[in-house]
Amino acid sequence: MNQRESDTSLIPSIQERLSTLYSKLSSLPLEESIIISKGEMTPLQRMIRIILSQNTNDKLALKAFQNLEELSGGDLVNLLQFPEERIREAIAISGMKTQKARTILRVIENRDLLLRVRDMEPSEALRSLMEIPGIGPKSARVFLSFQYGMPFFPVDTHIFRVINRLGWFGKFSSPEKLSQFIESAELPAEKLKRLHVMIIRFGRDICKAKNPRCSLCPLSSECEYYRKSAELSQA
Repeated sequence: MNQRESDTSLIPSIQERLSTLYSKLSSLPLEESIIISKGEMTPLQRMIRIILSQNTNDKLALKAFQNLEELSGGDLVNLLQFPEERIREAIAISGMKTQKARTILRVIENRDLLLRVRDMEPSEALRSLMEIPGIGPKSARVFLSFQYGMPFFPVDTHIFRVINRLGWFGKFSSPEKLSQFIESAELPAEKLKRLHVMIIRFGRDICKAKNPRCSLCPLSSECEYYRKSAELSQA
């Protein structure tokens, strides 16, 4: 573990840095996810959409969700009447069909929990959701943030890459460690959610895994990755 990952003395600088990040990314034309963020959804609908969104794009995830709604006749609970193979066929377009189908069925079986966590303390709600087989810390955080406005900061591959490249807080060994670190700053839940959305879009459009568009980046002057890349190009 990086020493900085648990250094609570950095909280003031975390808040300042996150405010800077929020301010600079707010000026970019970034859009929210159509599969998770936009529109009113029941808790069950949102969690299933979150599961389907893993390792795919919004268009394919949304098509898979529509296939499930058609199969279920509009009531997703009816999916329990079908063999797992039918669920896998319906969501195959989104990838990871076996893992996702299994998790979706477990979530439907535990659908009452999706309602009960609303009245729990955030830490208890997070632990409870992660007891559902297949629901990890990122999916649980996304659900609690977007469904109930709890103060969580989910970290996906884009956020993990962007924050580690910036080097503002050191390097993190896992997305979970980064989530916990950012949450320790105790920013308002809505700001955490918006920051999550902005960094993901920023990571997709500008700070890409391959060939990042550093010339368009509003953070390049303060970015450790950019500085090191410039030094290497001049060597």
